[in-house]
Amino acid sequence: MRWFGYIFCFLACSTVYGQKKFLTSIDSNSVVANTYIQNSQQGISLGLGDKVIVLDQFDEDLLEALVFSKINNYRKSKGKKLFLTSKPIQAIAEAYVKKYQSSRFAPTGSNYYKLKRVLNRISRYMWLSYKLYDGHVTQPIVADYKRGSFYYDKESETDLKLFYGKKKPRPNEDVELKPIEAKTYNQVADVIVKKWFANRSSQMLKGSTYQYLAIHTVLDYKSVRKSAKLPKIKAMFIVGGKRNNLLLDEMNK
Repeated sequence: MRWFGYIFCFLACSTVYGQKKFLTSIDSNSVVANTYIQNSQQGISLGLGDKVIVLDQFDEDLLEALVFSKINNYRKSKGKKLFLTSKPIQAIAEAYVKKYQSSRFAPTGSNYYKLKRVLNRISRYMWLSYKLYDGHVTQPIVADYKRGSFYYDKESETDLKLFYGKKKPRPNEDVELKPIEAKTYNQVADVIVKKWFANRSSQMLKGSTYQYLAIHTVLDYKSVRKSAKLPKIKAMFIVGGKRNNLLLDEMNK
């Protein structure tokens, strides 16, 4: 039992040290401003969100701006203050997505608490004017997949190289091919917002506790054109605010 205690303490200390090293290495000066967010209404009105996603040309800035805009549009409809962007929080989100593998972004309770442990140490290791943080993850698929079996054809000229069916037909078989197409940026953005509005992250995005919002999305290249897998996106958001806003939000419930 004593050895078990030593091992537990060692692992706990290693985790804390690793999180400290991770947070202190983040440089907010590396964040490039998202021009779509700066001109979000213009970008959406031009129909950019209706573009079909092309894997080799994935525009993460566009997807992030659409999600940001949809969340703020909801807040506006409810008379809430709009979220503001934050370079320090954006830097944390980008570093987190870069550091962790796709399994860390499945929207599970376990992954939420892993993220929460990191966010709880931000105020300890980073000098920011706001001390309250929360966030969540999700993992939407790029493909406009319905249901049923599908196979991967690496020789196909389609972008996803995925087709409905149990296996690739032989050259002499007269079978109609049914390719699986990619979703539009708007479709994926709607999926992300719907998921975040449907779980524990809902109050974070709908309430008045937080003033700053950072969103980061990256195409998970390990799920792209490797085999019969549906391409996925690693997505997360982080919100930041001040503790007195938490008290006001609780009073207004």
